[in-house]
Amino acid sequence: MDQIYQKVHLHTKLSDYVCEINEIQPRSSTMMNLFNKKQIKKCYLIFALLMTAMSTFAQKSGYLQITGKIRKENKPEQGVTIQISAPGAQAQTITSKDNGGFNFNLDLQKTYSIKFIKGGLVTKVVEFNTTVPGDQLDIIFSKEFNIDLFADVAGVSQEKAMNKAVAKFAYNPTYEDFEYDQNYSKQILGEQEAARKVAEDINKQQERARLDSLNKIWNDSLAKTKAREAELLAQRSEQDKLNAEKEKARQDSIIRANAAAAAAATAASFEKARRDSIELANEKAKSLAEAKEKERQDSIARADSEAKRQQELAAAQEKERQAALAKEQEDKLRADAIAKEKSDAAAKAAAAAAILAAENHRKDSTAKAETALRQRQQQIADSTEKANLDASRAAELAALKEKQEKEKQAALKKEQEDKLRADAIAKEKSDAAAKAAAAAAILAAENQRKDSTAKAETALRQRQKEIADSTAQANAEAKRTSELAAQQEKKEKEAKALADAKAAERSKFVADSTAKAVALKDKQEKEALAAKAAEDKLRAENELKAREKAKNDSLLAVKAQAALDKLKAENELKAQEKAKQDALIAAKAKADADAKAKADADAKAKADAEMRQAEALKEKNRNDSLAAVALAQQKAEAGAKQKAEADAKAAAALAEKNRLDSISAANKAAQEKESADRQAKAYAEIEAKKKLLAKTANKTDEKPATASSAPVPKIIESDYKEGVTDETIKENNRTIYRTVVKKDGSALNYQKVVYNWGGVFYFKNDNSMTELTFQQELKNYRAELK
Repeated sequence: MDQIYQKVHLHTKLSDYVCEINEIQPRSSTMMNLFNKKQIKKCYLIFALLMTAMSTFAQKSGYLQITGKIRKENKPEQGVTIQISAPGAQAQTITSKDNGGFNFNLDLQKTYSIKFIKGGLVTKVVEFNTTVPGDQLDIIFSKEFNIDLFADVAGVSQEKAMNKAVAKFAYNPTYEDFEYDQNYSKQILGEQEAARKVAEDINKQQERARLDSLNKIWNDSLAKTKAREAELLAQRSEQDKLNAEKEKARQDSIIRANAAAAAAATAASFEKARRDSIELANEKAKSLAEAKEKERQDSIARADSEAKRQQELAAAQEKERQAALAKEQEDKLRADAIAKEKSDAAAKAAAAAAILAAENHRKDSTAKAETALRQRQQQIADSTEKANLDASRAAELAALKEKQEKEKQAALKKEQEDKLRADAIAKEKSDAAAKAAAAAAILAAENQRKDSTAKAETALRQRQKEIADSTAQANAEAKRTSELAAQQEKKEKEAKALADAKAAERSKFVADSTAKAVALKDKQEKEALAAKAAEDKLRAENELKAREKAKNDSLLAVKAQAALDKLKAENELKAQEKAKQDALIAAKAKADADAKAKADADAKAKADAEMRQAEALKEKNRNDSLAAVALAQQKAEAGAKQKAEADAKAAAALAEKNRLDSISAANKAAQEKESADRQAKAYAEIEAKKKLLAKTANKTDEKPATASSAPVPKIIESDYKEGVTDETIKENNRTIYRTVVKKDGSALNYQKVVYNWGGVFYFKNDNSMTELTFQQELKNYRAELK
């Protein structure tokens, strides 16, 4: 307007100047003397030059300046290529800035096609006809508009409607400015919206098919994992059964060894009593006894030396085992096999030496039996004592090696430490009780045997009490497991009820959303052309943003869950494989220990049997009665001990089964809870996204002010001066951009309210209005009150 005013003012001055020249000429003929023809021609020449320059300036100075911003989902979009072309004009190509802004100039009197292009987005075209009246060719026009781009979903850019210009700008004589054809834009936007809806439906179907495929893959993976777990559970059950059978064989071997030791102790006690009755033997027998005692001490020394050597050998083997364990499991097994072979060889050598010594003593006593009965009896007593001492020492060595094996097993399998420790303690107690009974039988008479029997009964009662306590503990554990299962079942029912309620809520939400969509569509058809264009554009942007976000969130959630499930399955599989390997190693070590213990027990039993057979050849009649009594007592004690061991084993098996069942139930409950939580979380996320979509749809209705219960802030007119005043007010959930227009003492309050969740609303005083009307009125007031 200022430029137009300057131009008109310049024309007026020139006209006045010409008029002044014309008025001067007719006043008086004498005045002509003051202006000769040459001077008049000079004035007209100056005037002509001024008019020519002005005309030239007017023809070449006018153009159309274009400014605006490019947005995607209400956010600035940078890097958009803008192609500007027109017949007879040089083509231009520019790129949008970081804030999405752009600006360029168009020559007048041409028809331009402006394309906004970026990969992955639908290209939009705007046409500008810059033809203006001839008297306005010297004016610099300016036009600002924004362009909104959206993603190329399901090939929607190939649709015919997407290739048409979304707006056509031309000079409007009424407004003396460039305006766009609203009817044309409404028609094109309607066609593009229809094409977008079709493309979105196709994209939804493709996305649904993709999600179904992902769900199928996930379900198949879950089924495979469950099948693998079932297979591992079956293998574990088979391994437990095998371990139970090996444990039973070991317990049977221990019982047989203890029975043999008890028989030997009983026979030794009777033999000691018999030997005490003839301890007033002659000097030759005494000398022989002293010699035998010296030989026995030497044998003990040799046994101690052998034991020390065995301990050193065991320490060296342990060191080798630790080194081999750090390298490879195979080296460890080989070291264990070598250690076992050496131990077996040592045990066999000790047993063979004991048998050989017993046989030598037996031969000597047989040769001298006819001439020296008392000497023979002393020899038999010494031989028996030595054999018992050797057997006891071998038993101690076997117990020591078994303890070491148990410590190795504890190091290899930490989770069985409690059970192995209990077995070791029980075995040590059993061995200690057997050694105490044997020592008491050797060093005491019949009254000491009775004390030993009383102690055995006390130990039996204590063992029975331990069994009862263990059974009670197992029952309590089973009860607790049952309670946990009941609680888990209750939680599952609650989770199912919650899921059903959410499903019902979701169904209701879908129905409500459908009804609202139909109502919204009917209302939109009744809107004004300008309001409908603005509202449709805003709603399309919000819906596209929400759908993209929902799709991305869904993809991220599915990928994250699939990765988590895969990692969890791999970790569980590794843990199960490790447990299986540890169980196999422990089972092999335990089997080796059991086999060695059995071999030691068999060797000791064989030596004892041969010794008893040698004694029975000479004193069968006397020993028959004693053997009958001992056998009866042995059977009674063995039966009681066997029953106690069987009860303890059954209780331990029951406790182990309850523990495994509890662990399995807890794992299953944890898995089901995790699955329920994951499903509930997925439902919650879906519902939250649905509510956000519904909220967004409602916010873009014809009356946006009703979408929020927060009132529009009032103003005090006296606080503002004449003219236009801009303010920005930030609140917790929204930002208010206020423009107060005060004219002739009366103030108008224009407010643009932007909510944090994305909603944008426009108000004039307390009344809502569309964005187009809001911007147009402010533009007019700014121009008027500038």
